[in-house]
Amino acid sequence: MPTYPEYPPGGYIYPVVRDVCIFDRVLYDDVEWSYVEIEPGIYAYLAVDVPASLIEVVKSDDNGHFEAELAPGMYSVFVREHGYYYANLVDNGGYVFPATVREGGTTEIEFDITYMATF
Repeated sequence: MPTYPEYPPGGYIYPVVRDVCIFDRVLYDDVEWSYVEIEPGIYAYLAVDVPASLIEVVKSDDNGHFEAELAPGMYSVFVREHGYYYANLVDNGGYVFPATVREGGTTEIEFDITYMATF
């Protein structure tokens, strides 16, 4: 397998501006997933329909950071990609990218957008 010395081990992380969509907690099996053509000849596995209430949409800044003020509860986090939704984490209970907000607390998450990455 060829190696590319100009790329460091582990690759680069590029912050991006995206709509971050926070839904009520949703199970992976309840989401409608599909391979969709995002560019001619390029397909990605994205959520076509998320059957949960959309609670908040916030935009990440140029550094990829975002914040939202939410009521205590359990949520699922997606980013909007090409008019669809992307998430790359499912917990042991089957919930998509879970985030729990506690009273008076701060919840930090790191959301890597990897659907077009090569490893």
